Amino acid sequence: MREPVDYYAVLGVARNSGETEIRARFRELARERHPDRFPEGLKAKAEKEFQELTQAYNILMNPERRSAHDFDLENRVVSETDPRAIAQAYLVKGNEAYRDRRWEAALRNFEMAANNDPESAVVQHHLAMAALRVSNRLRLATTAIEKALRFEPRNPEILRDAGAVFRQAGLWTRAEKCYLEAMRWTPDSPELRKGLEDARAHRPPAS
Repeated sequence: MREPVDYYAVLGVARNSGETEIRARFRELARERHPDRFPEGLKAKAEKEFQELTQAYNILMNPERRSAHDFDLENRVVSETDPRAIAQAYLVKGNEAYRDRRWEAALRNFEMAANNDPESAVVQHHLAMAALRVSNRLRLATTAIEKALRFEPRNPEILRDAGAVFRQAGLWTRAEKCYLEAMRWTPDSPELRKGLEDARAHRPPAS
């Protein structure tokens, strides 16, 4: 276990700083602390500090890495040995964002969860539903829900949501199949029946 480095503190910027401010601050510090400006006896230490500055800049300028860093700072402790525990923490954070309708934040956290526990049906399911809410991420939603189905092919909730994802993607036959399978477990669901009727209405006729 270790305390995470606070890269905002490394650069001396606020947590809510924008990219322009972070970039300007990094350039200022890079000029001041470049190893070439230090005498030989201090050069090794300067190089180490410069590497940390560069690492801080790279992380804070990358939305996904910055989101992960913010999460680490909020939790203050990072487990380096249990990827599933890390995935669970990101899953909780993603669920909070999803409930608040912060779809992109939810998606980033679910992606981090999937990176740490890629074979979790729960994680892939949540990732799919968040991706479905974000523009231009339909392909990710489809891939994630396919993985969730592969891991838990008889889960009624996953089957129901897979039907919705496949409908959105125009995969009507696959949507119909998922709805039919889900109705084996909850045959009286109006939502499933409506989804099934819609999928059948759009399904191309058999040749």
